[in-house]
Amino acid sequence: MADPSQGGMLLRALDRACDIEPRETRATLASFLLVLVLMGSYYILRPVRDAMASDWTDAEVSWLWTFTFLFSAVAVSLYGGAVTRIRFQRLVPAVYGFFAASFLLFYLGTQTLAERTLLDKSFYVWISLFSLFHVSVFWSFMADTFSKPQATRLFGFIGAGASIFLLPDADDQPVVSNPNPGVPLPQIQRVDLSTAKSAFDEGRAVFVDVRSQAFYQDSHIPGALSIPLNQLEDRIGELNQDDWIILYCT
Repeated sequence: MADPSQGGMLLRALDRACDIEPRETRATLASFLLVLVLMGSYYILRPVRDAMASDWTDAEVSWLWTFTFLFSAVAVSLYGGAVTRIRFQRLVPAVYGFFAASFLLFYLGTQTLAERTLLDKSFYVWISLFSLFHVSVFWSFMADTFSKPQATRLFGFIGAGASIFLLPDADDQPVVSNPNPGVPLPQIQRVDLSTAKSAFDEGRAVFVDVRSQAFYQDSHIPGALSIPLNQLEDRIGELNQDDWIILYCT
């Protein structure tokens, strides 16, 4: 049996955070959890989308953003028409259910299709479209659910749910003494330009270009291998660990 004192402690904590009234507790916590799930899903999907772009040329990415603009304009128009015809309490779950079903279909597509280029590019555009709706629909729903006085008291707490995934996870980060804070990944040994040139002239090192394929095709060090940074972990087995390997990105 639940301890009534625990509910009282929760109410007191919420009251300190946002001046909440007992009858508002369920709706406020549900709203907090909803925006937490929405932002969490986006922060999971966004890096997947961004990593895909490293395999495409700048022209391809430019066209994808053009398609994103066009689809967004159409989607906003359709959504505006739906708002005038469908009750908001039904429209909101319908919108989120539609996006959830679409992501399931994308997942099934990755498991069944051999050629996934078109699917990947469609996913890139679709995530951008999702980013347009997932927060705006949520706050429209909140404005329709809570009164103006309630919004003044509660929206700060509810909005905190959208920021949790932005907090740095310091416990999972290695502590590295970095004499030069401007240099990323200080745990990796650096070589200066003259040392790298000497290694290249004497053929003593394997050079790996970790930029995207588009930059590699435009220009690269003669003989350098192309392994984009987002693929490096999966393709590290292609490199001989006994070789002197020099990675470069400029």
